[in-house]
Formats: sequence, structure tokens, C-alpha cells
Amino acid sequence: MPDEKKKKPKKAKKPNFKEDLLRVQAEFENYRKRVDRDREEYQARAAETVLQKLFPIIDTLSLAFTHNTEDNDFSQGVHLVQEQLLTLLKEHNIEQIKTDIPFDPQLHEAIQTVDTEPKNTIIQTFQLGFQRHNTILRPARVSVGGK
Repeated sequence: MPDEKKKKPKKAKKPNFKEDLLRVQAEFENYRKRVDRDREEYQARAAETVLQKLFPIIDTLSLAFTHNTEDNDFSQGVHLVQEQLLTLLKEHNIEQIKTDIPFDPQLHEAIQTVDTEPKNTIIQTFQLGFQRHNTILRPARVSVGGK
């Protein structure tokens, strides 16, 4: 049995519990951060969905305000409610799309073209548009000058 003498028993690899523990801790920390980030994103999207349901209400208030030419307590109250709703949207990072800038097809939807100069100028806003973090939730519907 000369072969048995030549074979040396293999040394058992020492388990490195410290490295394993550090690896597991790092994996858990990454998991926790990912779950927190996903939860925040889900909550933001849920709030965004609810807040988008306010857009038609704001439109109705705008319409009521534009058709009422009298400056009385009622029209001031309608305007105040509209401003409160816009403030609520702003608190949730939903911004009104500006219409005092040149027409931008990424932000605005042209529903009418008027023969005026200068071209690509927004003449009238028919419906407010909204965006959140550069994501268009609803484009502003406008009348554009120039043909």
C-alpha cells in the first residue's frame, strides 16, 4: 500500500465566517435600499394618479372663471379654489406647463392655428397642461400663431 502513504489528506478549507457575514450584511443593505426606493416610487405614482383626477376640476373652474366677467365675491371664490388646487399640485411636484413661451410640440398640443405673426407664438390657452419631473402628464392645449 505504497499509494496510501503518498496521498496526503486535503486540508479542510477554513470557513471564513467574517467575510460571509459582511457579504450577507451588504446584500441585505442593498435589498433594504431597493425596497425603500421602490416603495417611494410606488407612493409617488399613486399620489400622481389621484392628483391627475383634479385636472378636470381645475379645467371647470377655469371655464367658470373665464365666463364670469363680473368681479364679485363668487368669481373671487372660484379663483381662490383654483389657486388652492394648483398649490396642492405644486406641493406634489406637479407643475403647470408654461404657455407664455414659444410653442413647443413636446409641451403643447396645438388645437388651432391662427394666421398671425410671429410664428410659433401661443395665442390662447384652451386647457392647462401639467408635468412632473419633466414627464408630461397632460400637454397644454393651445392656439398657435402662424401658418
